[in-house]
Amino acid sequence: NFHMPRWIVYVLYVGTTAVSMTFLIAVGALSPVAGYYEMMLKGSNLYLHLICPVLAIVLFIFVAHDHNVKFKHTFIALVPIVLYAIVYGIMAFAIGEAHGGWRDHYRFNEYIPWEVTAVLMFAIAFGIAMGLRVAHNKIHASYKNHVRREYLECEAFKGCSADEIIRRIARENRKNARTNQTIPVPTRLIHLFIEGNETTLAADELCKIYVDEYLKTE
Repeated sequence: NFHMPRWIVYVLYVGTTAVSMTFLIAVGALSPVAGYYEMMLKGSNLYLHLICPVLAIVLFIFVAHDHNVKFKHTFIALVPIVLYAIVYGIMAFAIGEAHGGWRDHYRFNEYIPWEVTAVLMFAIAFGIAMGLRVAHNKIHASYKNHVRREYLECEAFKGCSADEIIRRIARENRKNARTNQTIPVPTRLIHLFIEGNETTLAADELCKIYVDEYLKTE
């Protein structure tokens, strides 16, 4: 019944969006100028520009798929990028290297006005966040369907209704229980049955069925 806390998935979403943006800039803007080996494979750039972004993307999409990510969280994922862009704009363009600010090491201002660059970068960041969210949610939905089918098509539960499966799981869990202190209610499975229209019972009703059956076997 364990699943990753929702807030961890959201934090991972924010971080993955940021490092994916780093990866895209390194590949599309910095590497053509400084060289792909220099930017992607040499020294710490191998980890910062390649390994970390790729691992973060794989982790967020294919491993940490316990929760659906809503559209509104797309904007939260952009917060670190927006903050960095504001600080970079102030230090590199408003103050400038000559007055104690930062050097424009991305060299965006050499080709197009920084205002256009800012709009373009935000649009790309939004596209990255949306792409990650869509891919993550597809894997999440596929995983939920797989778990639901695994129980419904299991030989031991074949032909059983959702509430009967819950009762059988309660009896099995009670038989294998090592302690009487807590009752491990499979809330995730219950919600999967409800979302898949496998039962007309509400979540609290199925939870009550589980607890009653679990206690009945004592």
